[in-house]
Amino acid sequence: DTNAPKNPLFPVAFGNRFAVSSRDSTQFQLTQINMGGVYNPSTVFTVPGGTPNVFAQEAGIIRQMAVLQNQLYLFTDFSTGIWSNNPSIFDSGTGSTTTFPWRKNTSFQFNYGIADADSLDVDFGMMVWLAQNRNGLVTFVMSIGQAPIPISTQAVNVLLQKIANSGTSETLLDTDTVGFLYQYEDTIFYRVSVGPYVNYGTLDDNSLSICLEYNFELKKWTRAIE
Repeated sequence: DTNAPKNPLFPVAFGNRFAVSSRDSTQFQLTQINMGGVYNPSTVFTVPGGTPNVFAQEAGIIRQMAVLQNQLYLFTDFSTGIWSNNPSIFDSGTGSTTTFPWRKNTSFQFNYGIADADSLDVDFGMMVWLAQNRNGLVTFVMSIGQAPIPISTQAVNVLLQKIANSGTSETLLDTDTVGFLYQYEDTIFYRVSVGPYVNYGTLDDNSLSICLEYNFELKKWTRAIE
């Protein structure tokens, strides 16, 4: 498909379309409605009509994408744009209009971006990720669709800052932070590892690599060593 993203990175299903971001770009592109009915990889991104290439842009380079509570969240370095499944109509000023299938919330956005794309997980009606803002704060946050709530303690933040300032390869600014949500005996946990795995799948004791777990019922962090 000549209209497909040249360097696709993050896909997400939203409404009756897929959106795909481009690597190191502010742009994301949309597929046909319901993939065109009959799937054809050569026409997935070629939308019938006057504008075959349907795309939009976020305020910064898109680092991750997610859907929660019928809202699309586009994570950049220091902010997160929020889009709804409602059309936007743009007036060119010459009497013609262009319609884009989705609408960006121009009055509200998250003042947190994302420090590592792999730290994000969406489940149990919430999103959790390693966030960062323009002031240099790196912290874990959660959201149920409203403003993000920090869940890191001061001790966790100090540990994160220590790793970020370590100057080693296993820093929070690299793609070594992986987190996921899970449920055990009616309690929801968020487990995250920072740093490379070595030898037999254990974290290197000589590095600053860590594995932590957050208990949402107790609102408490513990080390997770298995």
